[in-house]
Amino acid sequence: MRYNRVEWENELVIGGRIGWTHPLPKLDKVIAVQDVVEKLISEVYAGKLHPRVADGLAPLLNLQLRALEAADLDRRLAQVERLLARRKP
Repeated sequence: MRYNRVEWENELVIGGRIGWTHPLPKLDKVIAVQDVVEKLISEVYAGKLHPRVADGLAPLLNLQLRALEAADLDRRLAQVERLLARRKP
């Protein structure tokens, strides 16, 4: 269902969520976050999702992406440290 600007504004005033009908997948991998961002962009572009809804989700998705990247870096650093510890005589 497409919303025109008046419908978007009325729905936002009432406090409804517009257009995001997909269940949110588990965002435990970078690719999952990228997939959600791709869906958001395509639905905003198609007029199925109000840009304000996507704008509200974007910082949360960015935060999750940064957390996943930090966790991956920690994991990789721990792996390097274990390898270096084994090499010491």
